Amino acid sequence: MSQDFPARIQISYKELTAAKQFLDNQPMVRNVPHNGLKHGNERIRLLSDETQRILIREITPPKKQQTRHSKDTASYPSNHGMLRIPKEINSILRCENSKQTTKDSQNSNTQDLWEKFNRCSSQLTEINKHKETGKYSARDIDRAKMLCDEMCQITANIINTDIEFCISHPIENELWYTGVYLVIEFLRDRSRHNHECSREFLSFLTSTMEYYTALISSIQSNYRFSLSSVDNINSIQSEFEQKKILRAVQCCHFLYLSLGDILRYQVVLRGTSPDSVCVEYDWSTVTVYYQKAMQLAPNSGRVYNQLAIVSASQFRYLDTVYYYIRCLSTHNPVTTVRESLLHTFHHIDKQVIILQICKFIDK
Repeated sequence: MSQDFPARIQISYKELTAAKQFLDNQPMVRNVPHNGLKHGNERIRLLSDETQRILIREITPPKKQQTRHSKDTASYPSNHGMLRIPKEINSILRCENSKQTTKDSQNSNTQDLWEKFNRCSSQLTEINKHKETGKYSARDIDRAKMLCDEMCQITANIINTDIEFCISHPIENELWYTGVYLVIEFLRDRSRHNHECSREFLSFLTSTMEYYTALISSIQSNYRFSLSSVDNINSIQSEFEQKKILRAVQCCHFLYLSLGDILRYQVVLRGTSPDSVCVEYDWSTVTVYYQKAMQLAPNSGRVYNQLAIVSASQFRYLDTVYYYIRCLSTHNPVTTVRESLLHTFHHIDKQVIILQICKFIDK
């Protein structure tokens, strides 16, 4: 029997060989009626088309030549072997077929959700054009928040049920850049012109932070791993399972980055708000989330860029330069990091000049 089976056959060659040997050892059943042969074909139909052809070619005696006197029996020779599949093989085949059917259904559902996600993203992009022209209303913001909420639900659904799909579709990135960040820009722009909108902005940041925190927990629960033990992923024997968990860890890395950004916006909002509506977060809390992201992906350029932004906001310019240089040394540095580093040096030069002038005046 040939071993060149198609990849979709989920049972092993050893199992198929055992099935063939079983069939070879069955006694020949003579004068098999037409319905008997049909029954045998129905039982072997559980196999894939290619496997059917291989088995039938290997175990079935050749058909007799049709003669003038045997028109009715030409297609169904009387001396034909009854094709019998052991119960164990039948059970394996039914289980594999069931798994394939479930997988096909899951893929179809995921694809439908992905198309819905893209439709929401396109609508948000259209609303964002209104912001760019300065002609947007409260209805546009409410519509943007509703679309973003729908995208969040779809993202959580896909990540927690079909992480394989996320290997080729970075949905967590798409959610941030085409959904959450656009709404943040809307609300931040509005709060600059109307301080009463700060409460709405804070409410959105708080609910989004809760969503990202819950999503990180559900990912670890669904795929049965802990971020505290990601170093042990290489001990997983199955390469396929390892790939899924690695993708899940990548999702958590980006989610931690997003959490750091959300908290950073809250700190800035606290500093510009005329009242005390903002939750008391400090820069050290923001840094914690960026450091968690850095632990999961130490070669990520963006995490160092974000740490540099936090350091600059605290006027810690030595740390700022350090993180920008770390960002430049990674495999995927942020495209604007060189300009940011030069801007930092220019700002330091200005501070030095101001300091020298102050010293001169004091003399």
